[in-house]
Amino acid sequence: MTLQHDNPTFGRRDRDGEVWARAPYNFVPLPSPVVAVDEGEIPGQAEYSHHTGWVECRLTTRSPLYTRAAMTPEFFRGPDAEKGFLELSTDDRRARAETFHIESVERPVIPGSSLRGMLRSLVEIVSYSKVKWVTDDQIFFRAVGDTTSLGCEYRGRMLELIGGADAPRVEAGYLCKAGHSYVIRPAQQIQGTQYFRVEEADAPAAIPGLQAMSQLKTRRDGSQYRAPNSAYRWLRKEVWFQPVAPAPHLHTSRTLHYGKVTNLTEQAPPNPNGWEKGWFIASGWIPADYPRLGKHLHWIVTPPVSNAAQDIEISDEDVLAYRDGGGISQAIEAKGFDVLSAASDSSTYPEGCPCFFVRWTDSRQQPHVAFGHTAMFRLPYEKTARDYVPHAVRDSSQTDLAEAIFGYAPEAGDVRHTSRAGRVFVTDATYHSHPEGQPLFLAPDWFHPKVLGSPKPTTFQHYLVQSSAAGHSPLSKKHLAHYGTDPTQTEIRGTKLYWHKQGEVTRERIEETDQQRIRTSPKQYTGIKPVAAQVVFTFRVYFDNLRDYELGALLWALTLPGEVGQTYCHKLGMGQPLGLGSVHMDEVTLSLTRRTAAKSDQAAEAGRYARLFNEADTAWHAAADLGDVGCFVTRFDTFMCAQLNQPTDPPSLTALPRIAMLLKMLECPGPDDDLTCYMQVGPRNEYKARPVLPDPLHIEQPARTPIEGLRVGDERDGLITGQGGPGYFVDVGATSEGLLRRQDAGGDQIERDDARLVRIKSVDLAQGRFVVSLAPSAPAPAPPQRQGRAAPSRRRPRFGRSWSRHLRQRRRRPTQSRSARASSSTSTRHPTSGKAACGMTRRGRVPL
Repeated sequence: MTLQHDNPTFGRRDRDGEVWARAPYNFVPLPSPVVAVDEGEIPGQAEYSHHTGWVECRLTTRSPLYTRAAMTPEFFRGPDAEKGFLELSTDDRRARAETFHIESVERPVIPGSSLRGMLRSLVEIVSYSKVKWVTDDQIFFRAVGDTTSLGCEYRGRMLELIGGADAPRVEAGYLCKAGHSYVIRPAQQIQGTQYFRVEEADAPAAIPGLQAMSQLKTRRDGSQYRAPNSAYRWLRKEVWFQPVAPAPHLHTSRTLHYGKVTNLTEQAPPNPNGWEKGWFIASGWIPADYPRLGKHLHWIVTPPVSNAAQDIEISDEDVLAYRDGGGISQAIEAKGFDVLSAASDSSTYPEGCPCFFVRWTDSRQQPHVAFGHTAMFRLPYEKTARDYVPHAVRDSSQTDLAEAIFGYAPEAGDVRHTSRAGRVFVTDATYHSHPEGQPLFLAPDWFHPKVLGSPKPTTFQHYLVQSSAAGHSPLSKKHLAHYGTDPTQTEIRGTKLYWHKQGEVTRERIEETDQQRIRTSPKQYTGIKPVAAQVVFTFRVYFDNLRDYELGALLWALTLPGEVGQTYCHKLGMGQPLGLGSVHMDEVTLSLTRRTAAKSDQAAEAGRYARLFNEADTAWHAAADLGDVGCFVTRFDTFMCAQLNQPTDPPSLTALPRIAMLLKMLECPGPDDDLTCYMQVGPRNEYKARPVLPDPLHIEQPARTPIEGLRVGDERDGLITGQGGPGYFVDVGATSEGLLRRQDAGGDQIERDDARLVRIKSVDLAQGRFVVSLAPSAPAPAPPQRQGRAAPSRRRPRFGRSWSRHLRQRRRRPTQSRSARASSSTSTRHPTSGKAACGMTRRGRVPL
């Protein structure tokens, strides 16, 4: 039984308002249960007791279509094989950007392999087959100051407690290239540590030209904030320093344990006694809520040990994961801080590139080494996406319907040691025609599309199920499931598909015209020359010895029999997030071969091998009859409904929610484009709030029905919509006076957009119900003072008030000096984490 994904009923809120998750993709949930077939009953290769024939298909592009042209063997053997698109010559760019073809570029072809992959994917979904092709690559993350469960996961692996203070548990060393592999030579232990910290205020005196990481700026309303300093540069430099033994150092929100260097110099000191040589590392700034400084410490790594026997070999898997899996961010690459590239530069780093590393073990108990340019680097999760596919959904001992039709080969960990050949063969789709007077291609020459990046499964709030039943409500950012969550509490969302777009997909809609962006990130851009819309292709699908329901599954995937009057389209090729690749099957004609002679003695009805030509000797003897496509689709429906215990009359898969989600994804045109575009990173980072992606049937913001007639003092009851973590969340819909928000178990009131209050009168967690009443209009009461340090004076409001308005109101209040505030309450530190015992930080109230 797979977990049920809960859709958000409220958007995530940040200082700029409400954020709802959206994406050009969505997911069809995992099958529950997987429908297996008896391996022994699958027809063999030498028997022909079932259906053999072909399906003639006519395909029309509903939006531009692009599949890249094949490159010659000479190209891959040449020096240009590893170059990026923009590094090629003009002629090579043009050749590489062409649409796939075999003879002439004016007669484009859709490869049969692309069509076969599209059909198999749909058959796997509709037949409730296994989900086994899920990446097993390492997934990287970094959450230094994150106050959610993700931050706890990161700090739990990267920090350790020493005397009640947080200290990095990483090691330091020097990454070197040894032949075709890489090794790390550990740094020396000096004063009991391999690395030290330097305040950025102490560094510029020793290192000329080093700028401050951040600078203070002023908004139009007079409020101030800290921002990155454009003059600051990342830096690695060899220095001399006087080591200091590690000790606890009190910071704003916690105590850190490190050796704090105050004396360092770029030149060797006249008297080297008490001085050591090491590498100074200054990397990117990490912001914090003003008036805090954010990151204000740099690193120093001690020199390497001299004994080569201590070298630590880095596996090819870990090197590849760092290079391609996410260890290198865009900022790291842009600043030249990729430690792999630096390790190959022996002139700059004769002893290797200074780096930090941690040894870890994955979910299969395999040892690994993760590394980076600073101590708080991007770290792989111990689990991969494949770990979040339930065993029942990827059990290799079962054979599903898709494998029975398309075949399979044993893979790593597969208990089956034999292969099975497929019984379906798909030809290339060849060009047939296009409307007269319209161009065959979208543009006369190639152009740059907008960035087409690889999937980002690190966006766990989209890719993983958020189930309230497992304690991960989509309304709680602090308790979302991620790749450090126990696999019994979450799973992957399912099979990923892309939405069809509304309106015409034009060149202007998909082309990147900002040349500055292309020059800044040339490796992210490519060139394409797609086929235009309304171009017709034809192809055939040949099949051998398929049973009724197997042929029905194939025809279901070709015809997409959903709601009458609704158009459904397939997706093919490259650029699907931009709207490319929508195609429609205009005609699907079934032909069934007669392998034996018909009961009639007429020669025209002779079997397949009875004669070579037809009776008039004018054409080949086809020995085939037209079949009823709908009849076989119905037999497949009947078979699946019986397997899934779904008694429907007439039997129909479309009545199942999972198949309804599939058909919703295939509707053409798709939903409003504002609901199916990527979320923005700038100027407002909509990913920061981590809103949860709803399922395909609920991508529109839910309508809120007003509670009519609710007056001051009246009571209403409702259902608790989510329960997880330390609190519960209630959704009371809306009133005629304003939208009601949510409340967790820590208090007794709900804030609304209009700043009025609703009080929770009673809560019954066992029955999942609550009772609320509307309170008189009044400002929210101040949070109660608890023993420990005082509540933060610059706490950001939760709902309904802008930050600038909050600051204006603060300036009207009487001020209190810092010394007076310090004397008015005693600061009590948490014995292990260094956090205030009252659970308050300058960022607000957080659980201890």
